[in-house]
Amino acid sequence: MTRATPMPPQERRASLVEATLPLLLQHGPSLTTKQVAEAAGVAEGTIFRAFTSLPDLIAATTREALSAQRLQRDIAAVEPGDTLLSKSHAAIAILTQRMADVRNLLHTVHHSQESDGGACLRDELEARRDELEAWLMEQLEPHIDELSIQPQAYVEFLRTIALGHVFNYTHGSAALTPETLASLALSGARKAN
Repeated sequence: MTRATPMPPQERRASLVEATLPLLLQHGPSLTTKQVAEAAGVAEGTIFRAFTSLPDLIAATTREALSAQRLQRDIAAVEPGDTLLSKSHAAIAILTQRMADVRNLLHTVHHSQESDGGACLRDELEARRDELEAWLMEQLEPHIDELSIQPQAYVEFLRTIALGHVFNYTHGSAALTPETLASLALSGARKAN
């Protein structure tokens, strides 16, 4: 490995966190500093000049993954469309992805040797849930007259569907896609005549 390009400490930490996040979601507690070093294009020693330990890097990565800024970037990447169906699909897609990511991150934090931020993580999770819910309500606002239930109840229903999908998903199964779930959420499972 060649010497890492010099950069300010905060920038180095941020670049290592960005390289770590997809690996953390993929490998969970089995993540190694070797994997992080390869993904970041640095030597393992560079990691330990920026972070005191792998659990320290995991904690920083988890905080970033649960940050308001990360959620805003995720929301900005969503193209909800104009219809209630397309917005329902977008809602289920982002809810499912966020829930799956949070589940994987919490699993890793739980198995971390230096896990110490349970209450802090809970506060962050609740804040992000509220922010995401506010965005979903904003998306539903133009379609209130199309719903047979209150928008808040519909958001809770979509969240319930997404949570069930995350916990029942089997790798390789595409029978229930976010598109299918959105259609079922709006129209039910009965075929139209």
